[in-house]
Amino acid sequence: TVDDGLGNPAYSFVNVTVSPSAPIIVIDSPEDGTSSKSNEKVVFDLRNSFDTDGNSFSMTIYSDVLEAPILQGVNPNQIHERHLSTGQHNITIILEDSTGLSRISEISLQILPSAPVVTIASPQDGRFFPPGDRVLLDSTGTVDYDGDLLLLEWTLADGTTLGSNSIIEANLPPGQHIIVLTAKDSRGTFDQDSISIMVGSSAPFLSSLSVSPDSLNSKQAQTIKIQVSLVDLDGTSEQVSAVITVSGNPTLVELNDDGAFGDSVPGDGVWTRNVQVSPDDSDWMRIDVWARDGDTVSPTLTVTIPIEDDDSDSEIIQSILTWGATAVALLGIIGLAVARSRRASTIADIEMIESWRGFTSDPDEEAFE
Repeated sequence: TVDDGLGNPAYSFVNVTVSPSAPIIVIDSPEDGTSSKSNEKVVFDLRNSFDTDGNSFSMTIYSDVLEAPILQGVNPNQIHERHLSTGQHNITIILEDSTGLSRISEISLQILPSAPVVTIASPQDGRFFPPGDRVLLDSTGTVDYDGDLLLLEWTLADGTTLGSNSIIEANLPPGQHIIVLTAKDSRGTFDQDSISIMVGSSAPFLSSLSVSPDSLNSKQAQTIKIQVSLVDLDGTSEQVSAVITVSGNPTLVELNDDGAFGDSVPGDGVWTRNVQVSPDDSDWMRIDVWARDGDTVSPTLTVTIPIEDDDSDSEIIQSILTWGATAVALLGIIGLAVARSRRASTIADIEMIESWRGFTSDPDEEAFE
């Protein structure tokens, strides 16, 4: 409209057609041509992008070196972070609105190789483990974004190796332990993390003490077997001792759990010792057994076994007397039988002589007689 104030204004009309448009891409991050390491996340920030038509829109991002999209159909009004593999990436960013209109923008990124990233998932730093509990070490979450992880190793602070698997069980002695997890890749770069834990200690105790045989003979060499079960939750007890006392004279012996000196199964917790003894005329033998763990000593278990007198000499004498009496009796019987036989023979002779008197005698013979 044009009006000079002197007459009627002049009018002219123009028709303008506004077509719908695709969303406008505004990339605040990452910047085109920048570089980052593979263990660092690439931040995609397109929150200032907009659609002039007021339509809702989504974002999809591709890389020319990846088969799958980096992001697909996500909300561009949020910040998105992703790890990218090592190498040169040509990134394609697509914004598409609800009407199907889309706009494309391209940038390039350089991803440099990096060291592995170590994560100790378990146990937590500062955790306490009761005596005898095994420690589960879990490295879940440890990753090498270059895909060239070469070494994964669990060690103690003094360099003692615990294992090289991602999840292991460690049997640690009582005390404080610093556990270190190391991950190293093929280029020699590495990452480490460490935690400190405490393992409790326990005192040893004994049970099921047995001694065989359950009785002994005096003045005879015999072998006794001493057995006892040791329980030590932290597994640090390495000494079980016994004192054998006869007539007030003690003898110290060491039991073992290594399959020797009468022990049947090594490492089964049953400590054993075969001992040869020759008890005197005492009435009993006492055996005291205890375990030691450093300065800690378990309660003592005691067993007493009787010693019986040696009756072998009296038995021999009794045997001699018995056989002697038997021999005398036999001789008496034999003598009596002989005497009876001789007596019977004599009587028979006398009777025969007397029978001769039944014949007529001659006077001369009578005179002779």
